[in-house]
Amino acid sequence: DEAASDRSEAAFARAMTPMAFLPAQGIAKLVGDIAPCRVLDVASSHGMFGAAIAQANPAALVTATDFANVLE
Repeated sequence: DEAASDRSEAAFARAMTPMAFLPAQGIAKLVGDIAPCRVLDVASSHGMFGAAIAQANPAALVTATDFANVLE
């Protein structure tokens, strides 16, 4: 059912957060000094990659998108 699917997508996003932290930091180091930069984080889930890039590069414009239930 749709509600169960929504819950499992959101649970998956939360569960992936700890595993995404180090790779996100690595990507941020690679692109952190490119200014200005625009980032489109598709299926952003936990948002870790967009957030890490934004922290490394305050001039970055980050747009994150995912299913509404995951972004809540």
